[in-house]
Amino acid sequence: MRRFMSDIIENKTSEVAKRFVLQTQKNLFLTGKAGTGKTTLLRTILTETKKNTVVVAPTGVAAINAGGMTIHSFFQLPIATFIPDQSDLGQEGFMNRHTLVKQHKLRKEKRKLLMELELLIIDEISMVRADLLDAIDFTLRRIRKSAHPYGGVQMMVIGDLFQLSPVVKEREWDVLRSYYKSPFFFDSTSWRQASAIAIELDKVYRQEDNHFVEVLNRIRIGESTDADINLINEKYNISNEKNTALLLTTHNAKADKVNQEALHAIDDKVYHLEAEVSGKFNESAYPMALNIEVKKGAKVMFTRNHPDGIFFNGKIGMVTDMYDDILFVQSDGDSEKIAVEPAEWKNHKYIVNDKTKEVKIEEIGSFKQYPIRLAWAITVHKSQGLTFDQIQIDLKNSFAPGQLYVALSRCRSLEGLTLSSEISKSNVIVDQRILDFHSTALSTETIHEELKLAIKEYEELQLIEAFSMEKLLAYLEIWEDSLNEKVGEKQDEFLKIAKNVKLLLKDLNQTSQKFSGQLKMIVDLIKKNESTTSVLLNRSNKGIEYFIDQLYNGAVIPLEHKYDKYKKAKSSVLVKNLSAFIHEVWLFIESLYDLNYQGYKVYQLVPKYKRVVVFDASKIKEKRVKGQTYETTLELWEAGKSVDEIAKERNLAVSTIESHLGKLLKEGKVNIQKLMSKSDIDKIYPFVSEHNELDLNDLKAKIPFYTSYAQLRWMRIWYQDTIKDQL
Repeated sequence: MRRFMSDIIENKTSEVAKRFVLQTQKNLFLTGKAGTGKTTLLRTILTETKKNTVVVAPTGVAAINAGGMTIHSFFQLPIATFIPDQSDLGQEGFMNRHTLVKQHKLRKEKRKLLMELELLIIDEISMVRADLLDAIDFTLRRIRKSAHPYGGVQMMVIGDLFQLSPVVKEREWDVLRSYYKSPFFFDSTSWRQASAIAIELDKVYRQEDNHFVEVLNRIRIGESTDADINLINEKYNISNEKNTALLLTTHNAKADKVNQEALHAIDDKVYHLEAEVSGKFNESAYPMALNIEVKKGAKVMFTRNHPDGIFFNGKIGMVTDMYDDILFVQSDGDSEKIAVEPAEWKNHKYIVNDKTKEVKIEEIGSFKQYPIRLAWAITVHKSQGLTFDQIQIDLKNSFAPGQLYVALSRCRSLEGLTLSSEISKSNVIVDQRILDFHSTALSTETIHEELKLAIKEYEELQLIEAFSMEKLLAYLEIWEDSLNEKVGEKQDEFLKIAKNVKLLLKDLNQTSQKFSGQLKMIVDLIKKNESTTSVLLNRSNKGIEYFIDQLYNGAVIPLEHKYDKYKKAKSSVLVKNLSAFIHEVWLFIESLYDLNYQGYKVYQLVPKYKRVVVFDASKIKEKRVKGQTYETTLELWEAGKSVDEIAKERNLAVSTIESHLGKLLKEGKVNIQKLMSKSDIDKIYPFVSEHNELDLNDLKAKIPFYTSYAQLRWMRIWYQDTIKDQL
């Protein structure tokens, strides 16, 4: 049952929402009007949670801003409309469950990550379609071997349904309408099964004028009065006098035209600001333009917050000069100019630590650019999340649901607002399906009572589900897949033992489901004062002994026997994968030893079985940070070591070091004249410049004297990145 919770003491709501995420297993929809602090709460939760957490968003820019990944990239989902059954439409651009499984070949690292995931946060949920959320649900259930919604992963989805909406083409909706009442996430099958709650942050921090806030809220939910419309229309610029405030419009083309015309009108030197992209960073996720042109006198807007508060996202100023790659911007009200340098946005991916099972975030790319954009005009869409002291709004007749509210709510006060055309009640468009969703979301208990109950249920759930074999079965499937990739007599031997262990785990999983049902029954009796906690702990203790005995005798002993037989084959992938699965079995056994409930350690005896480490995850080398290997090569090169010496010291191939130096040359960190002698450069250069379009093999064949492939690559890099730019 959905419960929509509002009307809470304004400074308490975000704290309660945070506790729901940190201390319960409840699936949560966090919503709120513009400027209520949804993003701030997200950052707080990421700082404080101990759960294995991943943040995703529907678009690249939203994902970068949230510090996570796009939904499709993280789950590696095909770009197609998902049909939540086995129906085969035979049309391009659609996939059903069968075709998704067929196309969705996840690597074992990704599958491990999904199995260890505890909290999935989706930002900008209003843009996520119902079928995409069901595709996520289907993937998590399949990989985690779980029948629970989202495979038992807690969901926190964030957004305002009265703002951005999901995009669905008519051709797609013609099919999806048979499965969903609307394309919105809340009408997905999985969300309706998720027993989710919704919490609305209702304290607006952007506007301080309470009357303006009330008017905006009525426009947001489609209940504006004639008085509200008349009040807004008082800001209509009838005289069409020149307005220097930022223009909010509906189309990129209009905003770009206004900006370029204003920039062109300034008779001064153009400063070309070029972004620096390194590692993996998809173009669709670029947070800024790759190339920005500004002049002295150009009106610009900052696009992110400065860590020391010197500027903020949405602050507007004027370019005054540029010296040594530092741009100077003067803002109204500031006594000093702001010195602006390139800022860095990072692209990330998630990995799981095999030893600790912690999900970590790893940088894989970066984007450096000055955090500004031209600010004579901006689209309503790109103004999402920004706050301005003064704006002029040009929406004309191009209104979409929520668009008027988004535009108006960007301004701090009614005084700072100007309209280029009047509005009417017909412009206040709210999707009826969103209103219906809110009207059916009932509040039957106070939020604090809900929280107290959810915390207790979470503790009970951790005990009841501690005996599930689902995760072990999922890890066994990864092991089986690795065995099926090999061929040979030894492989058949390993497959046989894997099959026996799988039969054991499936049998134990059925038993664990019945046992969990018994524990749930005792918990319910305790709530009715018909049983005691000591009975629950005693039953749990007996369950631990039973499952540990079964796992140790039926899985650990035969698996470790097989490992002992072949452990001398240290390089064998079969042996390594076997030891990895043994590690998972022991982790499960040890988790039962460590099980706690209401402050009590359930198993208080000395552990019956202790492992002799056959898989020491601590010896696994941490994956090298992106770019670190190149920096190490650079340090050794700058220390005067030769290519051969670096290769020997780093235990890498000479060709690998040569490749590193080529990348460093391209980045301007290595000088071509240090890599090659002047005579070699002079001899090779004419051939590279004349035959640059040839591949290396053909180019090498053109040269009548000996030269290495490394030298050709270096010369080509030098020619393309240095000489060619000067031609």
